[in-house]
Amino acid sequence: MPLDNVPYIGSYSKAMPQCYVATGYHKWGITSAMAEAMILTDQILGKENPCKEVFCPARSMLQPQLFVNGTEAVVNLLTPSQNDAHIWAVP
Repeated sequence: MPLDNVPYIGSYSKAMPQCYVATGYHKWGITSAMAEAMILTDQILGKENPCKEVFCPARSMLQPQLFVNGTEAVVNLLTPSQNDAHIWAVP
């Protein structure tokens, strides 16, 4: 699931405009299927879709949660757990 909790639907990348992606639903699969079908159909036919930007796979992921997750990961990697105390103990 993407950080913004919105699935990716649309062109895979600018380098591969004829390839499409629809993923990141988590539990939205059935409810997002119609939006996916409409967005991808419009893109293939060259029509504009008002929802395209919301689900765009190339949208920015620079969200506050990204930095929170990164910080937590670094802290967890640098903090020894109780089970690892024997590794750090000097005999």
